[in-house]
Amino acid sequence: MFNLGGGRRRKESRNPYPRFKAIAYEIQQPPFTDSTTLLRFHRKKKMRGRVASELQVGVPADDVWAVYSSPELPRLVVNLTPGVYQKIDIVEGDGGVGTVLDIVLTPVNPEPRTWKEKFVTIDNEKRMKVVRQIEGGYLDMGFQFYEDIFKIKANGTNSCIIRSSIVFEVADEFEVNAALVSSKASEDMAKAIANYVIQKKINCHKT
Repeated sequence: MFNLGGGRRRKESRNPYPRFKAIAYEIQQPPFTDSTTLLRFHRKKKMRGRVASELQVGVPADDVWAVYSSPELPRLVVNLTPGVYQKIDIVEGDGGVGTVLDIVLTPVNPEPRTWKEKFVTIDNEKRMKVVRQIEGGYLDMGFQFYEDIFKIKANGTNSCIIRSSIVFEVADEFEVNAALVSSKASEDMAKAIANYVIQKKINCHKT
């Protein structure tokens, strides 16, 4: 479904850390491929869709997964993506499976800007995290189901692919709202986390 084979030859202007060219810690270009799939089930009077994107990163999969699976991710993502979140509060849990977050985006973001979500899966073996909206957000816009799925796949020893997917179901009468679903937030978070891991690697090599 995704073609990440092309465009591996990087131009100097695209290297996010050109002065550290000798260290192979950079996001490989082209950074993202995305796919949108919409399937309609007339019998159930609802439409099911999936939006997905992939980011190839020149760092080990375990290093990236350590951030995605960390109990500190809610706090960290606010700092890594300034201007996006007004707040992320943990209202239940300790950052593991079952944790519930109360999320409010800043007014510059499109709707929906407030919802509660729950960590339903954190699978260390598969490096997969599933987050489900349980209140507000898209559920207030005719959606019956909305999940973010993050999976980190090893691509050799020192490279990985961050796959971010959104899976949703929306009632037929609200199907126009399916156009509001975007992978941009997941892409921005993947880039921010990738750069965070890259910078940590670079700092380690400096010391």
